[in-house]
Amino acid sequence: MDSRKDAVNEAASLWGILPYDGNYRILLHDDLSQLPFPDGCFDLVWNFSALWHVANPEALLSEMARVTTNLLLVIVPNRKQVGYLLRKYVLDKEFSLLSMKSGQGQAQFVRFCPGKA
Repeated sequence: MDSRKDAVNEAASLWGILPYDGNYRILLHDDLSQLPFPDGCFDLVWNFSALWHVANPEALLSEMARVTTNLLLVIVPNRKQVGYLLRKYVLDKEFSLLSMKSGQGQAQFVRFCPGKA
């Protein structure tokens, strides 16, 4: 799922060449602060290196927690990447409060998933 049509088209193109016969959907959805899924409908929800592209990362993380029953995985693989640093220090200084820091993954998970272990 992405809010940008070009990203959805690129994902569809990439998935089209993979040798995968399982069930998947690629969705275009404008408002990532309100995901179009019922509560607890996924075992795993993940975000790979894309939080700094989202206007409201806290809302997205809350929604991701709402739609998972088991595991929420957020990956920020390179904190020295230019997009991350621009968002953290220039564009949105509050963003660093939402970023997972090494050793605090569980505390961050609890913040966005109250009542989930």
